[in-house]
Amino acid sequence: MRGTWLRSIWRPVLTVIVTLGLAVGAVPLTSAQGPVEVLYLSTGTTTSEHAWNVKWINEFNRSRSDIRIKMEEIPWTDLLTKVAAYHAAGIPPDIAWYASSQILEWQTLGLLEPVDEWLGETKKEFMPSILDPKVSDVIFDGKMMGVPFTYVGRNLAVRADVLRAAGINPVTLTTWDGVAKALKASTKPPTRYGTYFPFADALRTAGAAEMYFRGFGLDGIFDVRPAKKADYIKTLQFIKTEVFPSMPPAVVSWRYVDVLQAYVSGLITVHPTGSYLFGELQPSNPEVMNIEKTKNLPWPMVGNSKGILPMYTVGYVMFKASRKKKEAAEVLKFFTRKQSLLEWPMNMVPKTGVTVADRIQVNMFGESMRWYLRDWEQMMRTATLTRRIPYTPSGEVNSIFRDALLKMYQGRVTPEQAYDEISSAVRPLLKYPKY
Repeated sequence: MRGTWLRSIWRPVLTVIVTLGLAVGAVPLTSAQGPVEVLYLSTGTTTSEHAWNVKWINEFNRSRSDIRIKMEEIPWTDLLTKVAAYHAAGIPPDIAWYASSQILEWQTLGLLEPVDEWLGETKKEFMPSILDPKVSDVIFDGKMMGVPFTYVGRNLAVRADVLRAAGINPVTLTTWDGVAKALKASTKPPTRYGTYFPFADALRTAGAAEMYFRGFGLDGIFDVRPAKKADYIKTLQFIKTEVFPSMPPAVVSWRYVDVLQAYVSGLITVHPTGSYLFGELQPSNPEVMNIEKTKNLPWPMVGNSKGILPMYTVGYVMFKASRKKKEAAEVLKFFTRKQSLLEWPMNMVPKTGVTVADRIQVNMFGESMRWYLRDWEQMMRTATLTRRIPYTPSGEVNSIFRDALLKMYQGRVTPEQAYDEISSAVRPLLKYPKY
């Protein structure tokens, strides 16, 4: 696995190393030379995420004379390559963001440092599900390998105003038949379309498609088990006949920023997204992030009238090869205090005893986000909460899936041929889940 993975990213790694001007064997800053510099890789590149990072980094740096945080912001799509580049250069980052597949990938490669002993008593403050080995995405072999700063849910956000104008009640999107009708009714080319797959970005293609597969009874886009073949093809057939006709032609070159703009402008109506959407759109487009124009819904699932909300965490990891673990741990404890997390502009706080009122009181969006948090509170009470299942090697699997789905969109393969192409490539490659 390690050899295959390193070979697959060798060229991009070299490019990043040259770009960064990193040198193997570079000497880290020591306390004798000044404050110890902790390298922090963050994929929080939205306006609100950046503001949160800057505030707490500045507060930490002002409060400590012995440690200084150096943040590097990078897109999610570049995270695995950038971490590999730093390791290859002999200067591993001290802290990096993770989502479920990234932490699994690094754990599989043996790159992570267990954080239990570094966190001390603060570990006990996290929600029970986060610490439950049966469902947790940070517990491996009984050890905590990541520190969550947010609890994330996957859902459908829909332009309720557009649907109502098309004669569709948003709450009818609780079945796949309801979704199909909404997509068709809200598609009026060339100015309005139902939904999208952003084909230029394999990570986002997979993310947007993932829930269709979950909703048809599979574990995800990687679930190519022979016993699930019929369900996989059925999902692809639904995508071909119901989803593809409702997508704008420009999706072949879309990246995530294009998706957000399309949702704001009303170009697309049904947005497969997550609980982070408010923080992404409210700063620049508060006019659509309100109870009249946006409705949050759980994903439909065959045989489940309540719908599903796949949940996972996003947070921080420390790397085994870091030479500044003690200092990195101090940063993590500071970043994951309740005081810091209550101001996080996206998703749910992953610690116990946090209410909507707590969030509103100190969050940068204040009262304007009350309806959104209540939407999520309601969905989490009524829908079926499920675990978002990670997979590795995620980058390769995402690319295989995106390429086959694009061929199907272009009419070059049938759903049956797309399944054969995906399964034949993914099955020998997949390391987890071990089907």
